[in-house]
Amino acid sequence: MKRKLPHKKNRFIKKLLIFWGGVLGLIIILLILLVTSSKFQTFAAKQVASYFSKEWQVDIKIQRIHLGFLDDIGIEQIYISDQNKDTLAFTNYLGLVINDFSLRKRYIDINRITINEAFFNYRKDTISSNLRFLIDYFSASDTLDSSNFSVTIHKILLKNSRVRYQSLPKKNNNNHPINYRNLYFSSIYGIFDDISIDSTQIKTEIKKLHFKEQCGWQINQFDGNVCLLKEQLKVIKLSVITKKSKIYADSLILNFRSMNDFLDFTNKIRINAHFQESLLDFSDLVYFSNGIKSFRQHFSFSGNIKGKISNLKTKDLKITWGVSSNLNISGRISGLPDLNNTFLYVDITNLQTSKDDIDNLLIFAGEQDSLRQFHTPKIISQLGKINYKGNITGFYN
Repeated sequence: MKRKLPHKKNRFIKKLLIFWGGVLGLIIILLILLVTSSKFQTFAAKQVASYFSKEWQVDIKIQRIHLGFLDDIGIEQIYISDQNKDTLAFTNYLGLVINDFSLRKRYIDINRITINEAFFNYRKDTISSNLRFLIDYFSASDTLDSSNFSVTIHKILLKNSRVRYQSLPKKNNNNHPINYRNLYFSSIYGIFDDISIDSTQIKTEIKKLHFKEQCGWQINQFDGNVCLLKEQLKVIKLSVITKKSKIYADSLILNFRSMNDFLDFTNKIRINAHFQESLLDFSDLVYFSNGIKSFRQHFSFSGNIKGKISNLKTKDLKITWGVSSNLNISGRISGLPDLNNTFLYVDITNLQTSKDDIDNLLIFAGEQDSLRQFHTPKIISQLGKINYKGNITGFYN
């Protein structure tokens, strides 16, 4: 016959179980509070930063971090140097809201990224770049093959940020105001929607992008659906607004063999564009070419262009300028932007102009200006208002 436990012993066991259950519950609560504590999260993040600082031989600093159950992350004052101890990247605030991710399925889905007061400093020479250590590190990783990894970001909010690009040597061989080897963009604001990144392309819809370059060139607003491939940049529904120009295009496609082709945009970048009615002021073009710095005029245009700036094909190109001038042409124009050496092989379906509009098109500048010797042919002044249909083959004069 089994003995029953005394009543007092049963009560003692119950109290003991309740006590240790309470202790365990308290430990769990404390662990949750600890893990969700900003101080603990910041401490853990600094340990990770310290590890990668030694791993990459760079300086990484984090001021503060807050994780809201891993899907809402806020990081304050992130600093990363390159291996020469110069600044590679800094941001005053970085916020992420993550929808979903899977290492097994090789994707990450991010709802929103907020970047405030960031600075990215990219520098390269003929051998390498200050980003090479990161490229080598992740390329060598067995756990994360970026060629099969998909990244989707629904929105990026960029506020008051800066970007520097240097290609050594920094000397401006083209002598243009804008130096493609030493670019510095500041006051960058913009919204990037529906960003998709994979091994073949980067796609996004850009809204209200604003920036200015150190030479003085400034974009007040850029909008468009952008797709960057290995050898092509495509923009659909393009809208570019500067202080004096408004450019609209159904599509703009830039084809190139490498990013270095942008150092010689006029001769190496192949354009395919379908422009809507737009307004272009030459004050926006002088940053990119010395050959047109005498122009102090603006004109409206629409139509299709294809080819390199130095060898353009036009189709149904309509241009209006001055008081009463307009021009409709299709054909080939080679030699731009130097008008003295520009050869025309074009069909003109309509030309209406006057001597005054031609004279007012140019304001002559210094002796080094390639347009200094431009003069309106004498016969033009005898014609008054000019109407012409036909074709032109040869130089402007």
